[in-house]
Amino acid sequence: MISGIVHVLKSGGRWADAPREVYGPRKTLYNRFVRWAAKSVRTDLFETLAKAGGPPSQNQ
Repeated sequence: MISGIVHVLKSGGRWADAPREVYGPRKTLYNRFVRWAAKSVRTDLFETLAKAGGPPSQNQ
């Protein structure tokens, strides 16, 4: 779910452009994003991920 939201945000695309085969139903991605944004989950989550320094392959 998180990777689908990140994909849409990074690409600047539309929710409908997220590949269903990879990220699941587009409406689910959008709804989760909206709910998390309303609860500030998104901000907390992305701040935590940013502090972690990226994927493990980039930390070496």
